Amino acid sequence: MNFFTVQSKLWPYFICLVAVCCYWMGTTGGFVLDDFGSLEQLGYHTKIDNLEKLSAYVFGGVTGPGGRPVALLSFAANAQTWPAQPYFFIVTNIAIHVVNVLLLYWFLTLLFKVALPELSNKNTIVLIACALWALHPFHVSTVLYIVQRMTLLATTFSLLTIIAYLYARRNLLAGHYVQGVFTLGCAALAAALGFFSKETVVLLPLQICLIEFLCSVKGGTKRNRILAFLFWCGVVPAAVAVTGYPLKLFIANIWHYIATGAEIEHATRPFTMFERLLTEQRVLGDYLVDLLLPKMQSAGVFYDGYKISTSLFNPPSTLIWLLVHVGLLFGSLFFCKRAALFFFCVWWFYVGHLIESTTPMLEIKFDHRNYLPSIGVLLLVAYGIASLRNGSLRKAIVASVIIIYAGLLFMGANLWGRPLAAAMVWVEKNPNSPRALEHAASLHLSAYGADEKVAELLRRSIEVAPKVDAELKFFSVFCKTYNGAPVNWSSFAERVQKSERDWSLYSTLQNILDRYINKKCPELDLMGYLSVMQAYQRNPAYSKTTSVFLMDDLAIRAALEFDRLDLAREYANRANDRLVPLAFQMNRALFFASYGDLLFAVSLLERAIAIADRLNNEADFTMTNAKEILALMRADHEENKGE
Repeated sequence: MNFFTVQSKLWPYFICLVAVCCYWMGTTGGFVLDDFGSLEQLGYHTKIDNLEKLSAYVFGGVTGPGGRPVALLSFAANAQTWPAQPYFFIVTNIAIHVVNVLLLYWFLTLLFKVALPELSNKNTIVLIACALWALHPFHVSTVLYIVQRMTLLATTFSLLTIIAYLYARRNLLAGHYVQGVFTLGCAALAAALGFFSKETVVLLPLQICLIEFLCSVKGGTKRNRILAFLFWCGVVPAAVAVTGYPLKLFIANIWHYIATGAEIEHATRPFTMFERLLTEQRVLGDYLVDLLLPKMQSAGVFYDGYKISTSLFNPPSTLIWLLVHVGLLFGSLFFCKRAALFFFCVWWFYVGHLIESTTPMLEIKFDHRNYLPSIGVLLLVAYGIASLRNGSLRKAIVASVIIIYAGLLFMGANLWGRPLAAAMVWVEKNPNSPRALEHAASLHLSAYGADEKVAELLRRSIEVAPKVDAELKFFSVFCKTYNGAPVNWSSFAERVQKSERDWSLYSTLQNILDRYINKKCPELDLMGYLSVMQAYQRNPAYSKTTSVFLMDDLAIRAALEFDRLDLAREYANRANDRLVPLAFQMNRALFFASYGDLLFAVSLLERAIAIADRLNNEADFTMTNAKEILALMRADHEENKGE
């Protein structure tokens, strides 16, 4: 077999090899942004060394409605505790991307065979599409951003679902009903695994509707009665239900606006639903431009400074992109029978953004949202290239495009593999992003210490978003003064009590205490620090959340570190006036035990276990852990009495 023929089955593996070589430059990268939220939980169990701890981690996810246990299980396979090395996480992500490329080749080959059997250059289109998708530099933040394992796995199971569905379709058409039911079962299993990786898999019914359209509109295989029943009674109702979710949110928001004159408030977002919908017109336009005109790297993962559209004309590009999207959607619909593949590709892209780029109040923009939807755009590009009649020109364009894509991907991955350099580039790309500035400051601080560059980055962050959390971050690094003046803790406390909800505030306060413990912030004033935490607990934005317990934890730790055992006990007893979850009480007992106050630690945990037993409101895993810790503390206390 000649390797250089289009028919060669070795081409997909060669594409994967090139992709691995390019992405390998990123294996020296680090953890970014949301990585910590999902991966730090590995350390909640000290070390995952038994099935109970593994189950608690895997089924304790809070990232999405489904908890995403499949993705969490894959993280646990890479590391059983925290902190961990990012290398194996990144290598696993690259491996999943390679699997996805092969699955895409399988899916497109099968789809073209079923839906467009008369198309003469099917193999060429499929190979070009797979090469573009495998090597597109726009996907670098999906593959090398560790937590987006969730997106990678959701794509894996989505493609497996569609492949199994296409085989089931073929079996049912051929009258092989046992095989058809079996492959339908495989499709359902893959879809379930996909949902528990990331919930965007709910878009599968809509994607299957597009596939059914392509199969039936032009030269493909028609549906028999069984398939028609499955389609109209199964797939279509599911597709309507999925479409109804963002529509329901939109109608509820309109109804609320009519009734009250204001949109539904979302405490965690600085924009309204209407503003989000307007902004997403520009965001989708950005995605299309980045897919069609690839570049070495995008803005990374820091889009919190993205300009919000407040009307169709502010900025003017909002209306322009809205017209472009409407034109593409309705134009492709109008020509759907004469240009079926064009319709399929356009709608595949937009359907893929139905959840993350419409009414659900998610963050405005992330590149990884294009991982599966981009197949539509790149398949259309591949079709255009493969349709060129001049064979020499076609080969030259294919070679040039692949070389350019691979080169850009190599450089993009290489940047991700140098975290500090990447952070500084992302600051330049996102000058209005507090997250990008704080991320760069953190990495520069780790590399070079608290120098003027760190101060400059943190000051810029405060200027961009003048929040009390940003100022406390500055103080955590430069503890003697805040911007050249003595620290005014009463001012900090007053502002914290009146501030809007900001979940990063806890981690900032924790970091301040950790830096004191590590003798990097010896000037910390205990009572001033405690006053900020008390203000946090009085703030209505936090007072009814479990985060107030975290403030008690910090207060107890701080008092113990300052040798104020009496104050630590006072905080612990005061906190017991509220119904404190057992997990928090275990932590507090461990705080006291580690500082030598075993008697109080034992009494605190005994009381907490007795309350949990009486209320029967704790998981067996938590109760077992608490009783084991209590037994160890009692033994240590008895041993100390004996001495």
